[in-house]
Amino acid sequence: MMLVVGAQEMGARFDKKHRPPDDEWFDPVYDALLGLQARACRTALEVYHLLSDGFPKGAMARARTLHEIAVTAMVIADYGRRSEHSDLADRFLDHEAVATYKEALNYQLNCETLGYEPFSDEEMADLKARRDAVVAEYGSAYKESCGWAAGLDKPTAPTFRDLEELAKVSHLRGHYSWASHEVHSDAKGYFLNESTWGETVYRETSYSNDGLADPGHMALISLLQTTVSLLFSPEDTSLRSIVEAQAMSVLVERAGDAFLPAHQAVEAHNTKLQRRQARFRGLGGAARRVLRTRAAAGAKRRP
Repeated sequence: MMLVVGAQEMGARFDKKHRPPDDEWFDPVYDALLGLQARACRTALEVYHLLSDGFPKGAMARARTLHEIAVTAMVIADYGRRSEHSDLADRFLDHEAVATYKEALNYQLNCETLGYEPFSDEEMADLKARRDAVVAEYGSAYKESCGWAAGLDKPTAPTFRDLEELAKVSHLRGHYSWASHEVHSDAKGYFLNESTWGETVYRETSYSNDGLADPGHMALISLLQTTVSLLFSPEDTSLRSIVEAQAMSVLVERAGDAFLPAHQAVEAHNTKLQRRQARFRGLGGAARRVLRTRAAAGAKRRP
């Protein structure tokens, strides 16, 4: 939580320092990175609350989103200041018109079945005109989901894997693929929803205290990457931003170091409980009732 609050404050200070008065031009690189960093802060809070409430698999799904946000931010920060890609942040922001028109087409196909009011012909024409205008400006590859980044390494639209390589975080592809199973309904996700307790295999339908470390650390790394991309985006990065980024990096490393022993402690505790239950199942019915009574009495005496 401390890291998320710190990231929120860093983003707010950056915005206050760099945003000009109303009605004046605002650097699109700053605008894009500020918006992404704000989403990263919110998503990190969602991961925190899911972990706190015992939903590590749900937290893993949101950590996946954070990774996507971080990759996008790093690509814009790394390439958006280069003269040959000076319009990159504008391309990213303008890509909303492409996504909106595509979603509007899907909406029109199904709105009557759902009992919704369709867009009028005039509204659809306006949405299409917005889409066509940006495609005419940036090229046909702009129609694709990552079309805003076309031209960075090849003329065609990149895949998200390509963006990871551009951001130099392709080593995290395995974590991203693993987290993706908590988003999609594939067979791997089916089996990842099973857990073993002793000799019994359970399909999880509720809370769990197992597997908290990976989504927590993955989310913090992505939050750090997104925040650093923002803080280091000016050519004259302030000393305060450098110190804040270094401090945040140290805290993320310490959090990762703390997650592992906590994870191991949970595993050791669960193993101990499983052994105790195995001994308990081996007893006769009368002895089992005595142990239950003693366990209940002991619980009542605890402060």
